[in-house]
Amino acid sequence: MKNGVIAGGVGIWLDEIVPCLKDTETGEIKETVVFRIESRSFLEKFNEKNGWEINWIKIPKEVEVFALALRENNEIQGLVGVRNDVDVKAAYVHWACTAPQNNKHAFGKQKYIGVGGHLFAIAADRSLAWGYDGFIHGFALNKELLNHYIDVLGATYLGAMHPYQFAFSRKHHKNFWRSIPMSGIRKPAIILADSMEEYLTPPSPYKNPPKGKLNLLELGRYAERVGKEFDELTADEILQFKIP
Repeated sequence: MKNGVIAGGVGIWLDEIVPCLKDTETGEIKETVVFRIESRSFLEKFNEKNGWEINWIKIPKEVEVFALALRENNEIQGLVGVRNDVDVKAAYVHWACTAPQNNKHAFGKQKYIGVGGHLFAIAADRSLAWGYDGFIHGFALNKELLNHYIDVLGATYLGAMHPYQFAFSRKHHKNFWRSIPMSGIRKPAIILADSMEEYLTPPSPYKNPPKGKLNLLELGRYAERVGKEFDELTADEILQFKIP
């Protein structure tokens, strides 16, 4: 963290996967809207001091910032910053967070459930728009969150650019994404081991991830052609897609 902004990281938790958002007090499902924040000055009020984790106005200019809001009053419930990672051929989630009133991990309270899943869905939609088959990658803030994304999103650990780098695709992990537009509510199984070291062994298809970038789009298409998931690929198969 430097001057209220972080170089990049993902620290959001996913709770229930709901078609919109769910009011924790009434159980009512609230319809949502998504809009891109074009004016950087608008982001000044979303800052570290008032519970938005970082100073959003300091997000790099190349990062697109989207807001998830209630349709009825446009009240913002979460923000996500996404960058077009041309080299990696995927959408990079620079940062994402829920509104303070929904962040029970930091403030012990939660007004609306389902924000985290929707923020990831926004990033996946940008990836599709950029022609990356819904591929997303990001850096989890810690090992516990990394395992959380593996369990709930079906993410794959990569570790090539960061110790907690993960990736997944909306196209290839349909079980999770199908649940967002559905009318029912599903509680995903979240498995957290007592020892994260033991749980994340081996952490990836290769024990010593190569440093550098991987072409995630072509890697994903290769896995699809050969009928494998990411974690079923061998080290030699993965290393074919390392960017020189």
